[in-house]
Amino acid sequence: MKIIITHASSFDYEKEFYEPLKKAVEGTGHELVFPHVWHEQNKSTKEFLKDAGAVIGEVSYPSTGQGIEFGWADTMNIPILFVRKEGAKSSSGLRYLKGEYLDYADLDDLVRKLRSWFTALK
Repeated sequence: MKIIITHASSFDYEKEFYEPLKKAVEGTGHELVFPHVWHEQNKSTKEFLKDAGAVIGEVSYPSTGQGIEFGWADTMNIPILFVRKEGAKSSSGLRYLKGEYLDYADLDDLVRKLRSWFTALK
């Protein structure tokens, strides 16, 4: 299944989000689609969502761009996983969207919880 990844750009997402995602998805058969992929192809997230089975968004940091991506996914009935570090305050606007939350304590906890989520994903 293709899984669209979204996040703010105001943190070290390569280390704090991509690395744990890549570790967690290994061996599950799922494909992660990162933001740079659609930017390089001059496509919008909306185009990639047409073939997506799920969206994972890191919501520990504010990001104005994610709101529209989550809105499109919600409208298309694509499952959304909101990932956030314990204690982080996510946007109050997320309460209007259908989605599941995954709170994590540290990067090892994130990998463990994501691996479980990927394994359960059909």
